[in-house]
Amino acid sequence: GIGVWDLNLDDGTLTWDATLCAHYGVTPEDSARGLTYETWRSRVHPDDLEPAEARLQDAIRQQTSIDHTFRIVRADGSLCWIHSASVIERDTVGKSRRMIGINQDVTAWHEQQQALIEARAEAARHASEQRLGALIEQGLAGIAEADAAGRLTKVNDRYCEIVGHPRHALLGQS
Repeated sequence: GIGVWDLNLDDGTLTWDATLCAHYGVTPEDSARGLTYETWRSRVHPDDLEPAEARLQDAIRQQTSIDHTFRIVRADGSLCWIHSASVIERDTVGKSRRMIGINQDVTAWHEQQQALIEARAEAARHASEQRLGALIEQGLAGIAEADAAGRLTKVNDRYCEIVGHPRHALLGQS
């Protein structure tokens, strides 16, 4: 699942292997006609373009490597998370001539991480609700919760004592 790319820094032409073309949704015909820096740029998600391009330009200017993750939008409109790593190749006098790198589709990994974050947030919310429920039940004050229509949905024991009615008689009442 790793695609290889080569960017000629003199003329901006790009060379992508078949795996990389598949990641970006570029047809073999498009690749044969020639790819440029603009081809890559046009596929980067609009929200990720500025930081991805800044990292690329910084790496070229500073003659350093890149290790960055960003989103792309394929020709069919689908989103894909890409992890990119690259190095600069210099000529005999030290001028940067090409950047060679890899792109790996990390969409599945990113989606798993997002699902894990959401599951943790849901577990924390559930635990918080349980703690709040226990606090309400054990409260010294009478506490009731009502829905938007004003019907009681929860009452604690102290509330039942104060109003003199059992819980089952109160729930659902205005």
